[in-house]
Amino acid sequence: MTELPQAFLSQMAAQLKGEMAAFLRTYDEPYQRGLRVNPWKRPTRLPDDCGERVPWEENGHYLALTSTAGADALHEAGAYYLQEPSAMAPVSVLSPRPGECVLDLCAAPGGKSTQIAAALAGEGLLVSNEPVPSRAKILSRNIERMGVPNALVVSAQPEALAARWGVLFDAVLVDAPCS
Repeated sequence: MTELPQAFLSQMAAQLKGEMAAFLRTYDEPYQRGLRVNPWKRPTRLPDDCGERVPWEENGHYLALTSTAGADALHEAGAYYLQEPSAMAPVSVLSPRPGECVLDLCAAPGGKSTQIAAALAGEGLLVSNEPVPSRAKILSRNIERMGVPNALVVSAQPEALAARWGVLFDAVLVDAPCS
């Protein structure tokens, strides 16, 4: 098993209680890879090593660990986004709906933002924020590559956004470990 810091283990044991042993077993299992099909650029084909659908994301599919899908021209063209299936879960829980105004507070590199955009289906507004300017450039590139029609990419601290927009948003996603 992967060696983990004791402070982390203690905190997780307190939170998970009787499920701690199952949690620790996951560190011995192979990780999962996945991709999300872009609804605006539905590809005529998926990579050969693309597998079953991810149960919590209608556009998500499992991908073989050895996949080279990231080198495919369809990936570069924005037909799909490579994203671990577990990373697709926060947006599924958020459940954004067409017409809403949604803020992704720490959005780079853009996987969850492009997933939110797909759920908005071109209606409403997605504000994708990345406080680190160099990472905001990567975010902007991915938003453009995926052809998101209703997004605004910004690079600001949360306090500045709150001062400017107050309670404008119907939903806010903060997946801080990604940043």
